[in-house]
Amino acid sequence: LQVEENRRRFRFPKDPEGRRRFAAKMGFPGERSWEAFWRQYTAVTGAVTRIWDAVSERHRPSRAGTIAAALSFPTDLERQRWQELARNEPAVETLARSPEWSEWFARIMSHPDFSTLCRHVQWTARLLDEHASLARLFRRRAGWNAILQKILLLSPVLSELFWRFGRLLGESAVERLFDSGVEWQTWLQHGGLGGETWSLTQRVRAMELVTGFLEFSGQLDYMELLRLHSMRTEEVCRLTWNRRFGEFIDTVFEGTADWFHARPPVWIVALGRLGCWEMDHGSDADLVLVVDREALRRAGRDAPGDVETRWVRDWLADLTRWTPWGYLVGADLRLRPFGRSGEILQSCGHILEYFLQAARPWEMMAFLKSRLIFGHAQAFHEWMEEVQAVWRRRGWDLRALCRAAAEQIRRWRGAYPPDDLKFGRGGWLEWWMLVHLYQVASGWAWTDFWNRQQNFQAWAERLAADGWIEPDEEEAVRRLGKILHWWRLSGYRSRRCREEHLHRLARRLEAARHEDAEWVLQWPQTRRRIHGALVRNLEKWGGLGPDDMEEAHGA
Repeated sequence: LQVEENRRRFRFPKDPEGRRRFAAKMGFPGERSWEAFWRQYTAVTGAVTRIWDAVSERHRPSRAGTIAAALSFPTDLERQRWQELARNEPAVETLARSPEWSEWFARIMSHPDFSTLCRHVQWTARLLDEHASLARLFRRRAGWNAILQKILLLSPVLSELFWRFGRLLGESAVERLFDSGVEWQTWLQHGGLGGETWSLTQRVRAMELVTGFLEFSGQLDYMELLRLHSMRTEEVCRLTWNRRFGEFIDTVFEGTADWFHARPPVWIVALGRLGCWEMDHGSDADLVLVVDREALRRAGRDAPGDVETRWVRDWLADLTRWTPWGYLVGADLRLRPFGRSGEILQSCGHILEYFLQAARPWEMMAFLKSRLIFGHAQAFHEWMEEVQAVWRRRGWDLRALCRAAAEQIRRWRGAYPPDDLKFGRGGWLEWWMLVHLYQVASGWAWTDFWNRQQNFQAWAERLAADGWIEPDEEEAVRRLGKILHWWRLSGYRSRRCREEHLHRLARRLEAARHEDAEWVLQWPQTRRRIHGALVRNLEKWGGLGPDDMEEAHGA
C-alpha cells in the first residue's frame, strides 16, 4: 500500500479499478481478483486474531470484576467502560487499586469525553507500570497523583507529553527542579543539576514536564508559567546560537576574535509572544535576525556573505530539526521585511529603508513588541530610536493609525471567520491593536521602552488605569489569555472557537473542579467586550464614524 502511493497508507482502495490493480499486484489475476484476495486476507487476519485472543486470555488477570465491584460503578455503561479499559491495558487495574486513584476512576467512567480520556489513562498506567523509579517517585511525592489526574482531565497535550517523556521525571536531576530556589537558566545551561549527559532536547522536554506539573500543582500562576516558557525558549536560542557562532568564528577568522564578545555582528530580535514574555505550550518563536554592519566592518567584512547565511540556516535547522526527543523551538521568521520572500539575514539599514518606503502601519506595529535576546544592547537601543524616527517621517500619528487599524480589521473579516481566536472579533490581534494605539498615544515616553517589554496583563492594567478600557473589559482581557492557554492545552488545531469546543472544555474543567469552569461558556460575551473597547477607542482617537466602523463591527 505504501509503495503504491509513496506515502503512509493503511486503507485499501475503494474504487473497483484500484482494487483490481492492487489485487493483481498481490498475485491474484483475473476478473474476480479482488474477491480472491479478500478471502485470503480475512483468513490470515482471522487466524492472527485467534492467536492473539488465546495468548492474551491466558495472561489476562481475572480481577476486573472484583475491582469493578470495589469501585462501585452504578450503571451498566460505567461497568462496561471499566471492563473495556482493563481489557485493553491490564496495568490500569494496578493503578485503580491504589487509594489515590480509586475515587478518580469511579468519577471518570461517566465523563463525556471518556473515549479521549481512556487512551491517555492507558498510556499513563503503562508508563507507571514499566518504569519502577517513576512509580516510586509518585508514591513518595505527596500530591503528585492528584496533579497527574488534573493533567489527564484537562490537557491532552500535557498527557501525551507525559506518556512520551514522563520517564525523565524519575531522574534525580529533574526531581530536584521542584525544590524552591532553583535557578532555571543554570539548569538549562549545564544539563540539569547532574544530568550533564542529557541532550539539550531532553532538557527542554524535562522542563516542559516540570512546568506542566508546577502549573497544575498551583505553585505557578498563569503569567509565571508564560514567563518560564519564554525564558526556556530564549535560553535555548542562545545556547544553540553560541555553538553555531563559535563554529563560524573558527571557519572565517580561524579562532575567537575579540569583537565577538564586545559586539556580535548578528542580533536575535524576538517579536510577538516571545518579545513580551508570553510564550505558551506549543507557541512558535517570532524572530528577526538583524545584521549589524558596523560590527562586520570592524571585523573586516563589508557585508554578510554565503558563510554567514549558511551558518544562520544551520542554526535554524538545529532549532527545528526533529529528533526522538522532539524538536527544540518552533521558529517563525515571517515577520521580517517581505515575509517568506525576504532575506533571512536583514541589515539594520535595509529594515529602516523598508519601514520608510514600503512597510504598512501594522508591520511597524509588530516591532512595538520587539526585544533583543542576543546581540549588542546599546546598538540595538540606538537602532530602535531610529525606528521611532521613521514613524515620525511617515506621518503616522494616532489618527492615521486608527484608520489603518480599521482597514486591517476589515481585511481580517474577509479572510477569517468571526470566531477565530487570533484574527476574529475580540481576538488576540484586536487586543494588541488596541495596546499599540495606546503605546503611540502615550508617546513611548519611557526611555527604556525597548528593554522593558510588558505582557498583556500588565498592559491591561495600564490601559484600565488611564481609562482606555473599563474594569469589565480588563477582566475580559485576562480571560482572553486564559482561553488561548486552554486552547493550546486541549490540542485544538483550528483557532475557531466553536460552541461545541467550549462545552467540551467546560466539561473538563468542571470534572477537575477548576475555577475557570465558571466563565468559559460566557466567552462569546467576553470577546464582544474586547472588540467593543477597540471600536470605542478607534472612534474616539481616529475620528471615525459609524459608517467607517460598520465592517469593523462585523455588521
